[in-house]
Amino acid sequence: MASKDYRQETALCQPAAGSILARLREYYGSSGLTNPRGDRLLTTRALRALRELKPRLLMINYPDPDYVHWGNRQFYTRAISIIDEGIREIYSAVQADRE
Repeated sequence: MASKDYRQETALCQPAAGSILARLREYYGSSGLTNPRGDRLLTTRALRALRELKPRLLMINYPDPDYVHWGNRQFYTRAISIIDEGIREIYSAVQADRE
């Protein structure tokens, strides 16, 4: 493992990830008013990454439930329902992929 420099592989992956973000911006525009926001945006990006990059491992950090710390309990329950919906979409996409 010491002989393999994983930083080189990471550097090779970054242009592909950058091109996905560029295509998302191309599709939605740069106003921020037409694209999904928050955790829905993370689900959209994850689905696109699954289709285009075909990763073996995908980790998603959904931060919206953390808004409960600002006092409104409904932020947490709403965020969890959005995450549940997103995980269902991701699960369906993975199950539909033959690979």
